[in-house]
Amino acid sequence: MKTPLTLLLSVCSWFSLKAQLQCGISVNDSTVCPGTNISFIDVSTGGATSYYWEFEGLGTSLATNPSFTFNQPGLYSIKHTISNGTGIDSCYLNIRVFNPPNASFMVVDSDACVFDCAGLTVLNTSVGVDAPILNYLWDYDDGAIGSSQNFMHCYVTEGVFGVRLSVMDTNGCMSSIYKPGAILIQGAIQANIGSDYQGPCSLADTLSFSAQVNTNSSVTGYSWHFSTGDSASTQNTSKVLPYGVHVVILAVVDTNGCYAYDTLNLDLRGIDADFTANAVFDPCPPFPVSFSTASSSGIYSWIFGDGGTSTQQNPNHIYVRSGVYSVALAITDTSGACTTSFSKTDYITVRGPQVSATVSEDTGTLPHMVIIEATYTDVTSITITTGDGAVYSNPTFPISHTYNFEENYVISVSAENELGCAYVVDVDTVVVSDTLVNSIADVASVGFALFPIVNSGYVTLSTSSISVADKVELYNLLGEREQTVVITKQHQMLDVSSLTSGMYIAVLVKNGEAIGQARVIKR
Repeated sequence: MKTPLTLLLSVCSWFSLKAQLQCGISVNDSTVCPGTNISFIDVSTGGATSYYWEFEGLGTSLATNPSFTFNQPGLYSIKHTISNGTGIDSCYLNIRVFNPPNASFMVVDSDACVFDCAGLTVLNTSVGVDAPILNYLWDYDDGAIGSSQNFMHCYVTEGVFGVRLSVMDTNGCMSSIYKPGAILIQGAIQANIGSDYQGPCSLADTLSFSAQVNTNSSVTGYSWHFSTGDSASTQNTSKVLPYGVHVVILAVVDTNGCYAYDTLNLDLRGIDADFTANAVFDPCPPFPVSFSTASSSGIYSWIFGDGGTSTQQNPNHIYVRSGVYSVALAITDTSGACTTSFSKTDYITVRGPQVSATVSEDTGTLPHMVIIEATYTDVTSITITTGDGAVYSNPTFPISHTYNFEENYVISVSAENELGCAYVVDVDTVVVSDTLVNSIADVASVGFALFPIVNSGYVTLSTSSISVADKVELYNLLGEREQTVVITKQHQMLDVSSLTSGMYIAVLVKNGEAIGQARVIKR
């Protein structure tokens, strides 16, 4: 028999073990949508060794951490019982399963035509139960989907199509409804606008239009609408469309009541760039020509074929040489978007002498020879002036001409034909320079000596060798060359007996370049 103290200790020990066993449940979410699988986690303390779960008549489990799927809406009380062989404890948890939204729609008008966006009537009758609907998803059964609340779709092919609507409320719960064969699309009619429109920047003009239809049924009507406000109801039509940008719309209906549409955008901002001239032929230049165009506005660019241009609307131009010239005009509209070009080949003819002349070696040093070549047509007389007083009348080409003085010479040609038409033009400018230049090396550096004061009629030029220079040239103070002596020996005599008294410059020349100079005084 236990003593009272021993009995008291046993009772206390039993209560101590009982207090250590504590049941506990943890879930990731206690409010869910139907069909959600919930994992239940045992968080008991006290060393439980056995577990028992009751899901309010839906089932039980002996697992430590079971999972369970609630397919029906409602409020469920979950009981969890644990034991360690000496004690038992239980705990409870409520699970709320929401009512999902009700997905629903009505097909009021299920028959429509291809491309008839407004021909179908489908009403969305979906409602939320425990929460308002947040999102909608339509599957139109032709590869397209929509996310608007209302049915909005254009079918582009004929056939029978089902419709599915899925909805989701703010709780995240979803429902869906599918109605097979709900939509009938018929009458695969297609229409295109045919036209003689030439593309962007075409001219404003009368254009022809035709309705080109490919349909499985007969066409019962055509409807044309133009941006000018005009309309027509025939298969083919034509309209005078003014300058500007236009839109043409075609609607075609068949026996099924199906419509087809097409749109054509027209840019008629091109400008008629045709032009005329007051005359296109003249027997002699200069030939003044007045050009005009029917265009009343725009940016003008004329090319007259002889190198001349103009930006005037109706310019005047003078052809100063004979020839046959092509003329072109480009007009850009005031918006800058469209440019129209027009040209006339060999449009202007100016009769008269035609001469083409060339000059060889238009720069050189004294003495300088040039070769003048010329070809010509429609010429009865031709004259070449060389600028130094020489004149060649009706010469045989080529002409060889030598310049003996330093100067710039203008070579000109003038010609006439049997009608008296004249052609005068400067062919080229020949620049002739003297060999007497500044900054020539001094006498000592080039190796020659000159006895500068002449009492007799001769001057002696002494060089270190014959190869020092080719010749010596004697110039007066006006820069005029008095004589040239070719060096043939080391001590070359210069005959100055014919020179008047005064100062002269002797220039030593090697390979056409002046290499030295000295003053010579004759008394």
